Amino acid sequence: MARPNKQHEIGIWLKGLLAAGRRKAEDVLAAANQTGYSERSLRSVKAELGIISEQENEVWYWRDPSIEQAKPASQDRLDILTHKVDEAIRLSKPTVPIAPGAASLVWRSVPDQVEHKPIGILGRKSRAIDIRDPEVQAQLAQVREAADRFDAVQGVVASPDPFKLLDSANADEIDRMMLLVHEQLAELETRGKGKLKYRKAWEVTKQIEKQVTGREWSTKQGKWIDVPAVQTETTVYISDVPVEGAKPVDVPDGYDSEEDVTFEVGKWETFIDRAKERQRGFLKPDSVPAEAQRVFAA
Repeated sequence: MARPNKQHEIGIWLKGLLAAGRRKAEDVLAAANQTGYSERSLRSVKAELGIISEQENEVWYWRDPSIEQAKPASQDRLDILTHKVDEAIRLSKPTVPIAPGAASLVWRSVPDQVEHKPIGILGRKSRAIDIRDPEVQAQLAQVREAADRFDAVQGVVASPDPFKLLDSANADEIDRMMLLVHEQLAELETRGKGKLKYRKAWEVTKQIEKQVTGREWSTKQGKWIDVPAVQTETTVYISDVPVEGAKPVDVPDGYDSEEDVTFEVGKWETFIDRAKERQRGFLKPDSVPAEAQRVFAA
């Protein structure tokens, strides 16, 4: 085990390395080895500091729980993909701290002489990933392309040529686009009715008290006895004329003039018909039960 002052030095080093967020465990161990810290001492300090290990996609990371890990701004698929690209770039640029003494800490970037083994963004056995490597750049380009494609599919309703988008879509993309188009048709149906109108009215609440007979246990007589009681009934109704003490409210009163959405409805109904044809094309006849084939044929 490292001496107390050595442990303190390693602790400062490790906290600094993880200050920007989690790091791959293999990168941390490699950096410690280059700095002259043994793996045994490093793991001992890791335990004392409460540094946690977590696994994602079969890759182990070390993370300082006191440092908030960066997260996507929302749960939107595009935002998540963009966040993953940013994290991949951050993790591909490891900084290797060197500690000339316990009292000071100097940082330097990985020098150009360090051998890089670019085997992919999620490479498990690379000491470092060179962001300039063509293979890494190609993988980042694929992620960005997937994000752009997802954005295009999600924006099918606003697309200048949704049918061209449909012709190049796969089965999953067609399912998503059909859901979005059905939502658009529902909105068009509402617009076709015209804007909902409201009229002013008054919500009247009335309470009526009634004399009733209740039941009560008599300890003195040792039985249930009838006793007089009051029951309150509340009635609420809408009045078209002002009533004292009533609450003013707006109530639906038909629709304004209708909007002509015939062209738009026809366009999206044609889109759905073509999408169904493409869906049938993704199904292999020999893998679909006969009954289901008859349904699709209809």
